[in-house]
Amino acid sequence: MPKIEHEFLTELFQNDPGLAVEFAAPWLAGDLPRYTRVTLQSNRVNKVDPRR
Repeated sequence: MPKIEHEFLTELFQNDPGLAVEFAAPWLAGDLPRYTRVTLQSNRVNKVDPRR
């Protein structure tokens, strides 16, 4: 079962996906391309298909 810290961060980014860009930007090399919106894609992983 995920810990409360994981649940908190998941909900935080679900409520404001643009936060991911602000959070990652200082560690990325170079400038990010201009963007007008950030969308959230599915964060559910219900099928794991490990490589053999």
